[in-house]
Amino acid sequence: MIKFRNFRSNTYGYNVCEMTVVIYAICKLIGETPLIPKTPCDFSKVAKEANRISQIVGISNKISDSYNIHIDEICSQVQSIIEKLCFDKKFSLEEIKKACEQESFLHPPLIYPSMM
Repeated sequence: MIKFRNFRSNTYGYNVCEMTVVIYAICKLIGETPLIPKTPCDFSKVAKEANRISQIVGISNKISDSYNIHIDEICSQVQSIIEKLCFDKKFSLEEIKKACEQESFLHPPLIYPSMM
């Protein structure tokens, strides 16, 4: 199980920043052009991008991309993407973590995925 360390679900801006950067890093890692900016954008855009990447990596379930989506749903989908990439042995968790760290502009640095 992959967990986002120090993940705080009650801080809107910080978490959408975090998920945006992780999705952006995964896009670049798998050779896709990110369709969202690395800077924070609204939940529905982040959810749409998570769904697009899910489809590319072979995950059939989608999350709602409505304006009312909760950050935990996006986080869960991003976790599924990371787990799928690791399970298919396309990338190691360490490679994904490094990609996230390279793309991060957050201070303190991006809270990156780590094994429990």
